[in-house]
Amino acid sequence: MKLSDAISLGSMLNPQAVGAFYDARGSTCAWASALEATGLSVPDKEWSWTRRPTNCPECHGKTLRVVDAIIHLNDFHRWSRYQIAEWISRIEPTDETSSSGEEFSCVA
Repeated sequence: MKLSDAISLGSMLNPQAVGAFYDARGSTCAWASALEATGLSVPDKEWSWTRRPTNCPECHGKTLRVVDAIIHLNDFHRWSRYQIAEWISRIEPTDETSSSGEEFSCVA
């Protein structure tokens, strides 16, 4: 399953957590939402591309791994999980591209 789809699906299950993977209310951050939607406890190997660097779409010039950017956007910029899923959909591998290709680094 594509990460963007997993985040979107997981977002329908419970409220958004900020500053925590899971909180006491059962809310989840964007990354945890993706895991919950897929029933995984650790990221799928299909999502290994999230270890690549990318630029934060909010912070000019701040480079993070994609997985860290997801957490950063959730916790610091308070993006909704749907906004994060939309951003991920623009940078994640597609059928036409390889997850090992440089086209996913998104670093200027």
